[in-house]
Amino acid sequence: MCLLMALLAAPGLLPAAGESDLAIARAALSDRLYGVAERHLVRVLATRRDDPQACVEPLLWLCQALAGQGRPVDLLNLLEANPAVAAAGREAGGIEFWTVRALLDLGRVQEALARARTLAFDPMDPVYAVGLLRLAARAEMASGDYAAARVSFAQVDARTTNLVEQTENLLEWAQAELAAGEWSACETLLQRQAAAATTNSNLRAVALGRLLRAQLLRRDGRAAEAETLFLQIVERPETAAEIRAEAWLELAEMEAATRRVERLLAAEPLIQEAGLAGHGWRLAMRLGRMRIALPDQLGEGVAWLKRGIRVHPGAPESALAQFEIAEAWLAAGSNRQAVAEYRNYLESYGDGGRLAPALRGQAVALLRLQAYPEATALFLRAAQASTQTVWQAECLLRAADASHADQRYDQAADLYARVAGLTIAPGLAAPAAFMAGDALERMGRTREAEAAFAALADAGPDGIAEDARLRLALLHERGGAAAEAIRAYSRVIEATTNSIRLGTALLGRGRTHYRNYQFESAIPDLARVQEAAPALADEAAYLWMLALYGAGRDEDAAALGRAFTEHHGQSPLLADVALWLAQYSYNRKAFDEAQQRLTDFVGRWPGHDQADAALVWAGRAAMQRGEFSETITLLARLPRDYPDSPRLAEARFLQADALCELARFEEAILVFDEIINRYPESESVTTAWLRKGDSLLALGSSTTNRYDEALKAYDVVAMRPDATPDLLLQVAFKKGRCLEKLNRVEAAIDQYYGQVVLHYDRARRSGITFGAQAQNWYARAVMRAAALEETRGQPEAAIGILLRLAHSGLAGAAEAEALVQQIKGRQPVLWPETGEDQQ
Repeated sequence: MCLLMALLAAPGLLPAAGESDLAIARAALSDRLYGVAERHLVRVLATRRDDPQACVEPLLWLCQALAGQGRPVDLLNLLEANPAVAAAGREAGGIEFWTVRALLDLGRVQEALARARTLAFDPMDPVYAVGLLRLAARAEMASGDYAAARVSFAQVDARTTNLVEQTENLLEWAQAELAAGEWSACETLLQRQAAAATTNSNLRAVALGRLLRAQLLRRDGRAAEAETLFLQIVERPETAAEIRAEAWLELAEMEAATRRVERLLAAEPLIQEAGLAGHGWRLAMRLGRMRIALPDQLGEGVAWLKRGIRVHPGAPESALAQFEIAEAWLAAGSNRQAVAEYRNYLESYGDGGRLAPALRGQAVALLRLQAYPEATALFLRAAQASTQTVWQAECLLRAADASHADQRYDQAADLYARVAGLTIAPGLAAPAAFMAGDALERMGRTREAEAAFAALADAGPDGIAEDARLRLALLHERGGAAAEAIRAYSRVIEATTNSIRLGTALLGRGRTHYRNYQFESAIPDLARVQEAAPALADEAAYLWMLALYGAGRDEDAAALGRAFTEHHGQSPLLADVALWLAQYSYNRKAFDEAQQRLTDFVGRWPGHDQADAALVWAGRAAMQRGEFSETITLLARLPRDYPDSPRLAEARFLQADALCELARFEEAILVFDEIINRYPESESVTTAWLRKGDSLLALGSSTTNRYDEALKAYDVVAMRPDATPDLLLQVAFKKGRCLEKLNRVEAAIDQYYGQVVLHYDRARRSGITFGAQAQNWYARAVMRAAALEETRGQPEAAIGILLRLAHSGLAGAAEAEALVQQIKGRQPVLWPETGEDQQ
């Protein structure tokens, strides 16, 4: 503008101007080439500077060029720099028109209004008079003086005869009435506009009026009329693209969500044609908002909003759009995108009025992503950023929830306690106090947790109070205070009207009875849960089954277990019930059924923590059925499928046992050696040594050195720290068998007599308790020693040993007495019949 003033002041610096400059300027203004018009008008003014009257017209055109370029400051400076020309043109009204226009463009509304109100319009050129009245009306609208604006618009309406000017004025007047809340007056003016422009319906102001009227009809609930008018707009190709686009957006909003996309897609090319300048930018932002509201259009909507934000990044609407993008991703469950978009908002617009909601939204997304420490920190920041006390309390509560989820129960308890102590948020206090008790319990601070729940149970709101009683009962139950637990559960059962709480209390009381072996008391509580709270029915049915079994009602328990699959096929307890049914079948010696159930269990729940045990028990069931090869095959799956199972030694032992049953002793010995060497800490090692000795003993008939190896194996068993008195007696007897097989008769007799018979008698007298099987080894040792003595020709010694058993009162005593008589019968010389015998 300084250069412009300098040129006007120094005409010698410009080439000579002529009438052609005015013609070019006029054409340029018509084509909106304001820069071109400005250059030529400056030359004209410079050549006419000595004739103010001759400068009026080019000065007014130059004002128009500057206004068209959005340079109101330069326009005012131009008029101020040319007072003589301004004075010459003031009476016609042009100078005043551009002055008021520049003031309005600068936002100096009151100055513009004051200047316009001092003017006398009648002497002016009618064009400028009407123009000034329209500017005055706009200034009055901007200042909120709707009554004055109506008067001004009415004056314009009375003065103008230009159809374009009339339709534009009626549109602005209608908008003024709408702003004042006068819908009816607005619609009347729009109807006038439409009637006045029947032969010029493609005028922009008319199209805008039609659009506004359709919007009014829609707002008034006259949807069918509105839709008809909107459709008329979109079907006119001569109507401006942004007007048709806005009509499509209105139609889309009126449509059901399922068909909305079609109308939004129709608006897109029109918005692209209109461009992202001016109203087109607002339409693009509106389109983006509408699309992000549709679940399957979120990505496309975000793209439109991002384009709009890039055009005007500093606009308040761009800040809102960025926030809405983040909110939309959060609502859609796309938490990673939400975190990124909230971060974009906070970095670009973080000092705006949505700081606290943005922090909270990002925290929610991080909480869902299990980024608990970050979520906690952001919730706390959101609480600090907010000025709304209830909202602050909610953020503190969510921060506590995040800490709780992160198992930082000490921090969670402190935050919950803060919320519980806030009087500004009474609706949050009780839930927060409840969760504080939960956090204390998880930290192991049981007494404090009990106190927290007890306080809520006595004074909390009804629902929270009952939940607190249930938690208090559970704490008593876990702490072994059965009587207190039952009383607390009973209190809820007697008072609650909530079915879930009733079911939970019945389940808890039944479970407490069951765990304290009060099976008959548990059964009716557990049976009631199904009706009270179907969601808890599976756990109740499982415990009901166990309680029936504990009460000795085995068949009822099994029937309930079999029905469990039908009624609770998706329950996480289904595997436990299936395993229990398998064990039930095994205990009833229904080994076929047990094996089938166990193998089915492993097949269906291979990852269950009892799957390896089930496989071992399936092998045991096959063993009980005499299916020894099947036992070996089943148990071969254990090291393959469960290489880290603690039951590998047990499974190998069972395989070796099955090999022994199949008389495959050589293979069995190899497996026993594997157990001994690979699993030295296993409980099966001692028994493996025993069974290895047994296998060697069985093989001794073909290779006598196997007896010596068996003796060594039995010696190892005798030295094992876990060898029981019964086991020591057994290996002593079996060593005697080895000695006997080696034809070391005297050593065998000494072994039977000294290490089995006498050892047993001495041990019993010293207070050592033997199992029932020990009597068998004792009796067998007596029989074998007696048989060897008789074979050696020592019947008296044989009878002496047998009489020890016969007089013992143990199992085998009668048989020993019978053998004594038989030996005597075979040796009549040694034991002649007496007269008493003959009688």
